[in-house]
Amino acid sequence: FPLQCVGCDAEGVVLCDSCRLKIFYELVLKCSVCGKINFEGYACEVCSSATNLDSVFACFAYNQPIIAKLIKAWKYEGIREASIEIEKLLNETSVRHEWIKKWSEGAIIVPVPLHNRRLCERGFNQALELAQIWSKILKAPVVDCLKRTLYTDAQAKQTGFVRRTLDKNIFVMKQDCI
Repeated sequence: FPLQCVGCDAEGVVLCDSCRLKIFYELVLKCSVCGKINFEGYACEVCSSATNLDSVFACFAYNQPIIAKLIKAWKYEGIREASIEIEKLLNETSVRHEWIKKWSEGAIIVPVPLHNRRLCERGFNQALELAQIWSKILKAPVVDCLKRTLYTDAQAKQTGFVRRTLDKNIFVMKQDCI
């Protein structure tokens, strides 16, 4: 089937130039535990003891329809060209927000693994591929050190509360990473 722009259905591309211009390059920086907005993406003082993550940021708000459709096209519809567009957008984000490269100095990228059953259903691990994209941009290594131990319903279909209360042992360190 021919490619169609996720924003306007123009044929031949997954994201046309006109729709690309509609994307807001605004980073989402907030505490990964409570969601309180801050300027560096670090866990806030109240929540810092409740997480092992130093900081988290999102390059785009998921409520941007073009971004949401682009991710869904890649992740669920298997449109591989969408990952190329996502890589271009992430690269542009790192150019517009130069501090991202400074922030990532000394960082490692750990992709969230899929359960083998989900990997077979989907055919690829989009988190691993996304980690590899970031690795190229940030010059940070990908460390594939986690293993998923439990098959769960797709997290995208679950509420934030359910995702946060999943079994804490859903991931374990791979033996060769210990």
